[in-house]
Amino acid sequence: MIITVPRILRRSQIAFMFIDGGDNTDPIPTSSSVTMLAESTGSVTVELKQIPNQPIKFMADSTQESRTEDAIIAWTWKTFIEQNGTNPYILLRMPMTKAAVRGMDATEQLLKEEGFPVPNNFVIAGLSKRGWTTWTTAAVNNQRVSAAIPIVLDILNLQKDYFWDDLQVKTGGSYLRRIPNTGHNIQGYQGSLQSFYLSIADKQILPSFKWTRSINETHGQILAIIDFSSGQPKPINATVYQARTVNGTKRDFRQAKIDPTSGQIIQNPIVWLNMPVTIEAQTNTSITYSYTAPMPPSSYWDGIFIQVTFVGPENTTLDLTTETLILPNTFPADPCTGEGCFGTMV
Repeated sequence: MIITVPRILRRSQIAFMFIDGGDNTDPIPTSSSVTMLAESTGSVTVELKQIPNQPIKFMADSTQESRTEDAIIAWTWKTFIEQNGTNPYILLRMPMTKAAVRGMDATEQLLKEEGFPVPNNFVIAGLSKRGWTTWTTAAVNNQRVSAAIPIVLDILNLQKDYFWDDLQVKTGGSYLRRIPNTGHNIQGYQGSLQSFYLSIADKQILPSFKWTRSINETHGQILAIIDFSSGQPKPINATVYQARTVNGTKRDFRQAKIDPTSGQIIQNPIVWLNMPVTIEAQTNTSITYSYTAPMPPSSYWDGIFIQVTFVGPENTTLDLTTETLILPNTFPADPCTGEGCFGTMV
């Protein structure tokens, strides 16, 4: 774990924690982009590495395979199921979450021992599996975590739950950033992350950004509505990103896929292109952007979303996006259930 205290501590009331990966075989860490974030924001930053602890061997595993990442997840779920669900703490997300909570504890303890101010709150972030750890850490430690930034893994709302609408109202909602033309090893999020973190740290008003998506037989439309009637930031730019699938067999917008002949990972030639956005309506207190697209040729799918840019604290910019509109909203295969859903990697 790397804890960075900047020479000039301008924001002592809050700290930023980045939940990161890594292996037991990695060299001793020194500095990273999280360290640079401490200098640029004047706040304590923490990079919690090796979440989860890996590689690892399980005593009950007869193969004694050295497991990492997904293989650890698979083993813990296998064990959980074989034990009839009696021990949820065996599931990997439990120790990953506990490690993040204890990371905040250790940060507070060290800062206190070294005579530095102890932050009241943390903003936490992480990628992929660390993205789900971001969600679960915020859930179990919501008094200390003032904002969560899950990157890559944004699937908290898998199904409509009894508390979701209430949570959106009480927290002021959530903010989404789709990043085009990047894969699982995502890039391009750092600037907006810093801007969002500074807004939370300084208790600045965040944008009021909502959207609607609609489809008829011939067209689809996205409306992005920005309200600045109560002092919220005004947008400085808006654009549309649009991409089309490669063939008529898959509703597939991934950047990579498996070659059916060699079994190797190859590039999927999906390119998100900039398209002009239309100002649908504009007043002194709001602006509405729109984009309307015709249905693609038969057996193809188009993906479309609107990106809006806002000025943030200290000359940063915050990019926010709508959800993606898929045209047409159909699938190339019928719904499946149970064992009928068994498939292979593609």
